[in-house]
Amino acid sequence: MKYASMVPAFALLVACAPAEPAEEPPVDAPVVETEADMLVAPESAPVEAEENAEHGRAFHEESDAAVISITLPEGDLPEGIGEMLLARSSADVPQFRASAEREAAEAAEPDGYEFRAWTLDVDWENVGPAEGPLRSYRAVVYVDEGGVHPNHEFDIVNYDLAAGREIGVADLFADLGVAMDTLSLELETALMEAKRERLAEYDISEEEMLEWVLPATEKRPENFQNFTLTATEEGDAVAGLTFYYGPYDVGAYAEGSYTAFVPASAIYGDLAPVYQGAFKNE
Repeated sequence: MKYASMVPAFALLVACAPAEPAEEPPVDAPVVETEADMLVAPESAPVEAEENAEHGRAFHEESDAAVISITLPEGDLPEGIGEMLLARSSADVPQFRASAEREAAEAAEPDGYEFRAWTLDVDWENVGPAEGPLRSYRAVVYVDEGGVHPNHEFDIVNYDLAAGREIGVADLFADLGVAMDTLSLELETALMEAKRERLAEYDISEEEMLEWVLPATEKRPENFQNFTLTATEEGDAVAGLTFYYGPYDVGAYAEGSYTAFVPASAIYGDLAPVYQGAFKNE
């Protein structure tokens, strides 16, 4: 998993263009910044679950170098899902731990520097329907490596129980090229509305906002991968797709993260026939 939420933040924007992110972090947003070496897990056994992998916190350890926690969704999960989420989140733990220990050792040298324990916290939630063939799980991944500020990102698993596999945006649609026309327009509209509301107190033009939004909503498959299957209030079907954008994805760091919802009614005609029955077209 590539560790980068979703809590809106209202902070003074020192910078509004992509090249000049603001210095101050959001006040109430959880936060995860990672370095490239953290993203490559060494060949190592996965961390062991401290509790049943189907319920709640699955792994936790504390040392002078790092605090690491992985929490699974509460309640019963389909067979094998808990183990899959734990394995996915634990893959980078050995590398993260080793990097933190190396940093702590360097800081402890006579000519060292102040060090605080690194933090990796992965918190999974069940956000998809409880009925039908599709399930959806989202993790907020918080990482603090002792830098200027921590950061956060999302990890997402969309799962087809009938097929027994993860699915992506290309699986959902009969023709992704056609579907991207709709997704691009819907997401641009939703993100611009969210930015206008969040930045209403600041002197930021539509053009400056679009500098962030347009690249993230261009009709390219990689722009439409970070989504969950959002359940209806009854939990019996998929109401639409929620897309997630972390800090710097569509705005300066001080803006926090954004989500954008695309209702099932907007994409129903583009869905692959096998999945239309799982969506509520209202």
